[in-house]
Amino acid sequence: MKKIILAAIAAFALASCTTYNPIAINGEIGSKKGQATGTSLFGGLINFGNNTILAAAESSSITRVSTVDEKIVNILGGFVVTRTTIISGE
Repeated sequence: MKKIILAAIAAFALASCTTYNPIAINGEIGSKKGQATGTSLFGGLINFGNNTILAAAESSSITRVSTVDEKIVNILGGFVVTRTTIISGE
C-alpha cells in the first residue's frame, strides 16, 4: 500500500501539461514573431517575468500585431506555471 501511495505522489510531482490557446487573430500571420514569458510559483504567490502582448511586441520590434497565442506549461501539478505570449505581426 505504501508503494502505491508513493507512486501516486511521485506521479503528481512529476506531472506536467502544456497547452496552446489562440487569443486573437487580426488578418494574416505576420512575418515577424515575438514572445514574452512569465512564471508564477505556488499558485501565483510569487510571480516574475512579463508575458504581456506589449513585452512580446517590444522584443521583436513589432508595431502591428496580427496574431496572439498563449502557451501555458504547468509543472508539479500547477505549483509552477509558465505562460508565454507568442505574437506575430509587422
